[in-house]
Amino acid sequence: MEVLEAKHEKDRHSLPSNGDLLLFIFHPSRSHRDMSQGGHCNLEGREYDSSALGCWQMCPRKFYYTYVLGLSPSQPSYAMEFGTFMHDSLSARTQLGMKEALEVWDKWPYPESEKFTAPRGMSLIKEFDNHYKGEEREVLANESAFKLAMPEGSFLTGRLDLIVKQQGMAYVLDYKTKSRVGANFIDEFRPNLQMTCYCHACREFIGDCQGAIVSVINTSDSGKIRFEEQVTSRSKYELDLFVFDTFPKLVQDIERAIRTKSFPLFEANCYKYYVMCQYDKLCKLGCTESVMGMFYKREETEENEDN
Repeated sequence: MEVLEAKHEKDRHSLPSNGDLLLFIFHPSRSHRDMSQGGHCNLEGREYDSSALGCWQMCPRKFYYTYVLGLSPSQPSYAMEFGTFMHDSLSARTQLGMKEALEVWDKWPYPESEKFTAPRGMSLIKEFDNHYKGEEREVLANESAFKLAMPEGSFLTGRLDLIVKQQGMAYVLDYKTKSRVGANFIDEFRPNLQMTCYCHACREFIGDCQGAIVSVINTSDSGKIRFEEQVTSRSKYELDLFVFDTFPKLVQDIERAIRTKSFPLFEANCYKYYVMCQYDKLCKLGCTESVMGMFYKREETEENEDN
């Protein structure tokens, strides 16, 4: 693992005194399972990624099921797996070339899926390559994981798809696969905790970040828009507010809930984006060993071994 020191103004941050901020950047050959929900959250180590923080904001009960108990549905989400493979294919295209990008789909493990298939993935990556051929961007980092020191001894972790320089300015570039791409899709990314986390990490890494380029791929057969890119900016004020106010308060709330074993259900978010929460059976039938064993699988971690 290559360890790089994050560039930052030392008088800007009231951070731990035991050394500088460090950003850990590496380019692993990873399995697709490494990107599953909860993969970058370590409660004992006080390490939180944007998925964990966003899950907490959406529903503390869902956070409990996912990150404390380590549960996930027994049946895979073909859409989520397809998105993960698409990310890997795009990364291979950037770092190695189209031959390697197409070879990613040779490992697609779900032949039973009629909608999400390897040929469909290969077709999309070819369309993407033709659409963006000749793009003028300098790639500064590709598929880079980070662990960034935050106030009060906690850490922000995550993975950036790309850091690019465009017209002399630095941006995070984040790929999104969606079944619907509307004209105003960019509106959902400001405010957006994930993009703010990524922009902060980029700023600490290279000392600058103008915002995030959200690159959307429409995976459905319908709709006029197949590929779309738009920029969501972040000001210095927004990023500093995240570091010194939003992030610490979220961590305090999470750790208080763990101590008191209090994880309320946010019923307003049980049905989101036309989809029922994946943990609805636990809330309806009870969080018992029989229900968990019937519908969910459990990843044993240091955090949930004693729960």
